[in-house]
Amino acid sequence: MAAAHDSLTLHTLTRRPVPCSPPVAVCRHNPSAVARAVLRLMLVMVACLAIASDTAAQSAKKAAPGTLEVEPYTGPPIYLPQTEQPPPPSAVETQTLKQNYEGTDIPRFERGLIRYSDESVKSDGIIKEYFSNGQLFVEGQYSKGQPTGEWTYYHKNGQIAKRVTFVSGRPDGKVDLLREDGKRLATRQYANGKRDSVWTYFDETGEQPLREERYTSGKADGEWKSWYTNGQMRQVTTFKDGSLNGVAKEWGKLGEQRAVAEFKDGKRHGKTTQWQPDGKVIERLYDEGKLVDQSKPE
Repeated sequence: MAAAHDSLTLHTLTRRPVPCSPPVAVCRHNPSAVARAVLRLMLVMVACLAIASDTAAQSAKKAAPGTLEVEPYTGPPIYLPQTEQPPPPSAVETQTLKQNYEGTDIPRFERGLIRYSDESVKSDGIIKEYFSNGQLFVEGQYSKGQPTGEWTYYHKNGQIAKRVTFVSGRPDGKVDLLREDGKRLATRQYANGKRDSVWTYFDETGEQPLREERYTSGKADGEWKSWYTNGQMRQVTTFKDGSLNGVAKEWGKLGEQRAVAEFKDGKRHGKTTQWQPDGKVIERLYDEGKLVDQSKPE
């Protein structure tokens, strides 16, 4: 029994390999020693398993580098080279399309067309459209889908209604509008497709102006005037950058003063005076469109 105790003490101090099964003598005569031996064995096995697991993981990382965690890229943006743009479509066919009014021999329109390699179709060349009585309504030219050159419009009786010149698909220059009897209806001016300069509207004689408007690059700008058919001035207003600005005046058909109003940026601003038919005068004071004071009729 003593020999067995000495053997256990020596084994513990020298950390010799633990045998797979404790000595028979220890098992029979010292149960606590058996427990310590079993515990040591379990600790050794756990340590071995941890070492083996770590080794396997390292081997797996070396064998499969694709499984490594990749840090996100935080540098400057990287742009891939752009591919070349495909060539523009080319014209492959031109033709003139004609159509009559249904059930008749009266032409409805005649239009030149161009078909491209991408199967798109655009108007190109002559364009004519007709009234149902066969009279020409409009004739002009297209260039690759855009109206170009002079276009002429007609009334149903054959009288010219207006002529419009197109540049790069937009109306440009002076346009005279005519009535069916050939007298002036209005004159207009365009610049790059926008209203420009003086626009004038006439009475039935084509001589007496009824309204005169002024534009700059499509916006109302400058002094606008209007007249009664007897030639008496009716109204004068001033615009700036598309909005009413300054003093506006209005008269009656016999020339009597009716109103004077001040505007700023399209709103009543300042004094407004109105003369009633009975001779009474009303004055109002505005501040950026809001009424702030009003006098009693005198």
